[in-house]
Formats: sequence, C-alpha cells, structure tokens
Amino acid sequence: MKDHRRAPVGSPWRGPPLSGNPKTGRQRIGYAITPLKLTAGDSRGRFAVADVSSKYKNDKGYFVPLYQEIDNGGGAAMLYDLLHMDLQGWHPRYDVPKTAALRDQKELSLSAADQWWYEMLKSGALARYDDKNVKNHPRFAPSRTLMDTARKTVPGLRFESDHMLGRILGKKGCLKQRIENVCGWRFPDLKEARATWDEQMPGTRWEDQEEWGVAEPF
Repeated sequence: MKDHRRAPVGSPWRGPPLSGNPKTGRQRIGYAITPLKLTAGDSRGRFAVADVSSKYKNDKGYFVPLYQEIDNGGGAAMLYDLLHMDLQGWHPRYDVPKTAALRDQKELSLSAADQWWYEMLKSGALARYDDKNVKNHPRFAPSRTLMDTARKTVPGLRFESDHMLGRILGKKGCLKQRIENVCGWRFPDLKEARATWDEQMPGTRWEDQEEWGVAEPF
C-alpha cells in the first residue's frame, strides 16, 4: 500500500478522510510523524522541518489549562479563525522556513560522496601529508592519499574504485594535475567551495580559514 503520509507542504491531502463526532460536533485531524530523508541540494525544499522543544515536557501546569481550553470551545474557535483567514496571495510552498532542523536532517542523509566532500570542507584540510610540495601547491593533493583516506573515513566509499572517486572530485570542481611525477587533484578555492555548498545547505558554520590545510594521517 502506498504511503501518502509523507508529502511536501501544499500537496493535496490523500490520506484517510478527516473524521468527526456527529454527536459533539468535534472535528479531528489525524497526522503522523515519519522518517524523512533529504539530501544536500534536495529540490524538495518545500518540506518544513522543526525540532520539538522539551520545555513543557510533563508540565501539567501547561497542558491541563491547554486541554481545558480546547475542550471548552478553544479548538472550534481556532478552526473558525483559520477558515476565515485571508490567504489572498499566499501559498504554502512559498517561503518554507530554512530551519536548523532541516539542515541537520539533510546532513544526516548525505550520500557517501557528499559526506566525503563535506568532511573536507568542514575540516578545511586535504589528505596530502606525504606531499613535499605543500607550501608551493596548497590546493594540490596526491591521488593515492586522497583515495586511501576516503575509503578509511567514509564506509560508503570503502569499495569504490579510484575512477569513481575521481568522478566525485571532478563533479565538485577539482581538476586532475601532475606535479613532479605525482598524480593528484587540484582543489577549488576553499572559500568558493564552501560558498557553493552553502547554496545547497545554507547555515553551515565554517572555521575562519583562508586556504586548505593538511589533514592528519590515519
């Protein structure tokens, strides 16, 4: 059976019909919370994701008056206000909040390729600890150390070939380069690479760093 509970904001309701009690006139709206997987740059930015505060957890002083108000016409009053609200020019798919919870959800759902790239951007360091040309070529990293580090640090890349890992780097703006008989990759400017990432996942906090550093060996 197809699950219609996960749908972008503004999508038509395709779940069970809204139910109500004909004797009391009380209306009920059912909802469900389900796992949501969003990737970096996911076009489904219409999802609204928020963290649930624990401020009033088990607080009877908060919930008892709240339910008393709901049971004594508060729910009906709110429904009335919502039904008569002027929504001219408004659409639920517009201006969906870009919350920290949404960014965290995307971060937890990153693909293996994006995990590798994000970790390099976050640390601002390249796996080039055996490179003798670090000072002269700060954006260069030998292929061997890059590939070995990727397989050791990202489980999803453990069995990927050098060719596939190279394709990932190429898609991120890296260029093949050979320096003194050492094959490797030239990385884009660190600030520019981070800015590109921010377009997909805004709100990431970066260390104040001008140029790529050197990663610690594993």
